[in-house]
Amino acid sequence: MGPTSMHESVMYKTIRTLGSGSGSVSGSGEPIPRGPMDKFTTSQPRQSTLNSKWKQEERKEVCRKIGRFMYSKGLSFNTVNDPYWFPMIDVVGNFGPEFEPPSMHKLRTSILKEEVNDLSIIMEDHKKVWKQYGCSIMSDGWTDGKSRCLINFLVNSPTGTWFMKSIDASDTIKK
Repeated sequence: MGPTSMHESVMYKTIRTLGSGSGSVSGSGEPIPRGPMDKFTTSQPRQSTLNSKWKQEERKEVCRKIGRFMYSKGLSFNTVNDPYWFPMIDVVGNFGPEFEPPSMHKLRTSILKEEVNDLSIIMEDHKKVWKQYGCSIMSDGWTDGKSRCLINFLVNSPTGTWFMKSIDASDTIKK
């Protein structure tokens, strides 16, 4: 470790130690001895900085843009509970301001093909489990907004449930 790195390391530990508050530990993980006057002081800043106020406003603007997009496309609020939501937000944020979103053409061609290939690999893993442990075929019938009788077919196994197919049974089902 060079002189600069050692200096930065010591400064970092000192800053962490000074700003740790009442249940403090040192950079080495040992508790910092507290004196009788320490209960009357705090190491937390009392006034918010201009930068934090600006960040709050910037965050509000980003959230509004996300909301506007979701409202304009009629997306369900439950979209933010999707397991792919936070990973998407993280990678876009980590990429930085120079990120250029994919075009509609890219999304419907090469990116879609890559996702289909990835899902095919996952499905093969599921099929191996179906052969080894068995599975259950499930169906779910429902009527959509156009009064069509639709039946979804799914396969359930220890690795999870997999959607297989949906058929329009309107001509077969008697009302």
